[in-house]
Amino acid sequence: MVGAFREPSDGRSCEPIHSILYIVAQPLERGSNNYYSIIQGVATMCKIMEDMKNEAAKRNSIETARVLLAMGKLSYEEIAQSVRLLTVDEVKALDEGKPA
Repeated sequence: MVGAFREPSDGRSCEPIHSILYIVAQPLERGSNNYYSIIQGVATMCKIMEDMKNEAAKRNSIETARVLLAMGKLSYEEIAQSVRLLTVDEVKALDEGKPA
């Protein structure tokens, strides 16, 4: 559920994250466009974090595919289906020693 949160056990009030951003940025907003800059910065940081997550997942898939190739029990198609982030061609390239 969007905006859902649990109440803290120490009795403090709890705000959804978008409200906290507004509360923090509101004093900066007076006379300038800093609120918009903060929102842009948050969006940029989210994109960076998502890219980092995707790169880590790809590295993990490559490592898993290398282990499965070393075992020699699965076909390229089965390995590609197992790791999901690699195509059959990428698995073949790994087996031939080329970077994925």
